[in-house]
Amino acid sequence: MAADGPGLLPPPSARLRFRRFEDADIPNILATFDDPLAQRFFGVVDAAKAREMIERQHTRYERDGFGFWMLESRETGQHIGGAGLSMQEFISSDPADGPGPFPEIGYHLRREHRGKGYATEAAAHLLRWSFEATASDRIWSFVHNDNAGSIAVAERIHTRRGPAGEKVGAVIRSYITLRADRDSGMPTLRAQGLAGDAGSR
Repeated sequence: MAADGPGLLPPPSARLRFRRFEDADIPNILATFDDPLAQRFFGVVDAAKAREMIERQHTRYERDGFGFWMLESRETGQHIGGAGLSMQEFISSDPADGPGPFPEIGYHLRREHRGKGYATEAAAHLLRWSFEATASDRIWSFVHNDNAGSIAVAERIHTRRGPAGEKVGAVIRSYITLRADRDSGMPTLRAQGLAGDAGSR
């Protein structure tokens, strides 16, 4: 679902700022995916794939008004990783969800910046911003079934567990926040005491 205008940029969060991907970011992208955990879920990223990622984000900025952005420390300017909102294909086990694509919050952090709360901060900030900047009635997160760290982040920011499904051949969990949930102040899954619960939405 298109945003109000092309090239929107989220405002900074408490510790992080967002900026568009640039051609000079190839080394930053390579550093983000240069470790076994990242490669386990996203594969090996070389310079050619990094260039494709940059081009894909610029297409999203123009087509959708949003995409992935570079994450930097507000204090030091240091590169932290990437995060954003993008339209993603997802084969849901619930036919009511339709064929997609779906607006999803995602992120990738450099190894040295994991475990510091940046993923939760960026994802929660983007969730709030997504309802302000787009007309979407629900925002998703898609997480590999064995990615415990990202499952924990999703449970900290989202209000509902969505259906299981498939994405790029992998078994995926989904998490959802409805605009109505945001408007009513519905607590997150963790605040509801449902973190780690395998029940459906």
